[in-house]
Amino acid sequence: PFDLARCPLLRVGLIRVSDQQHFLLIDMHHIVTDGVSTDILVRDFMSLYTGQALKALRIQYKDYACWQQESGQQEQILLQQSFWQQLYCDMPEPLQLPYDYGRPAIRRTEGAMLQGCFSADLTKDLRSLSERSGVSMFMLVLSLYHVLLSKLSGQQDIVIGTPTAGRSHADLEDVM
Repeated sequence: PFDLARCPLLRVGLIRVSDQQHFLLIDMHHIVTDGVSTDILVRDFMSLYTGQALKALRIQYKDYACWQQESGQQEQILLQQSFWQQLYCDMPEPLQLPYDYGRPAIRRTEGAMLQGCFSADLTKDLRSLSERSGVSMFMLVLSLYHVLLSKLSGQQDIVIGTPTAGRSHADLEDVM
């Protein structure tokens, strides 16, 4: 495990499988990266690996950090925090979903992942519906998920959280 009181919070290793095959391993604590940052790191690394030059950065992380700490930005964050706290001061009941086995006495975080793909025709139809409705594909699929949870639980008041990067600064738009 990482010791947050000591550097480094990033570890890199290279495994040589053969003269022509290697694995680069990068282990970062989540405190030093997020999904967007990791995507940028991988994209930039792959560009360098294939011999491409990286675009010059318009801003550095320190610029973003300074902007984020400005009083106007802090006020905006507090307003947003207050809005969500008021909206969810009375949380709806937890979803009562059907399950195939009883819940354990002690809550655990282990689970499984089920992956699948939409057919090309269904994807085309969903894209068409999202364009006609004026919503992103993400919002359309999120709405469908909400409907599914409602049908399975018989409940209508459902809260679904989604992670966001919270990077709304104009200079960051082309970075992501």
